[in-house]
Amino acid sequence: MGICSSGKIFTYVFIGYPGSAHDSRVFSASPLVSYIQRYGSQKFFPTPEHHLIGDSAFPLKQWIMTPFKKHNNLSSIEKRHNYLLSADRVCIENAFGILKGRFRRLKFINCYSISKSVEIISASCVLHNFCYINHDKWTTEFEDNKQTIEDGVLHRDFDRQQFALGKEKRGRIANILSNNVI
Repeated sequence: MGICSSGKIFTYVFIGYPGSAHDSRVFSASPLVSYIQRYGSQKFFPTPEHHLIGDSAFPLKQWIMTPFKKHNNLSSIEKRHNYLLSADRVCIENAFGILKGRFRRLKFINCYSISKSVEIISASCVLHNFCYINHDKWTTEFEDNKQTIEDGVLHRDFDRQQFALGKEKRGRIANILSNNVI
């Protein structure tokens, strides 16, 4: 699991979760979630207006914005919000695609040693950041047949208060975006 800046620099990676697991399960097990639950999102984000952007596999919280569920009849405001959120979320998908394009070995890591795999992936992320910081940008992305995750995923760490705060914030953002022509 990774978080990146708009400049495709990885700012957080969680590596080493064994096996193939759903995004929400990896997210729930990450030290990032434990840290935010223990110390609050204000220790991680400069203001309450800052947040992460996740796809529908992630839980809606005040500090992570997710799209409105597609199975509902979406208003034009909600559709625009989803479109703009998706456009911003493409950044992390591009960052991973570029990482796998530059370091093609990542597609064929020997999984017999999880610790060695973690070292290889970590080193690749560091080198990716080093290259980007030094303006050695890679233009070819690795094409991957990504599995699409449907809306309506149940989240184990479902937190009603955080969900309500996230829902309220997402609604405010959607209204602001609908009033501003981008």
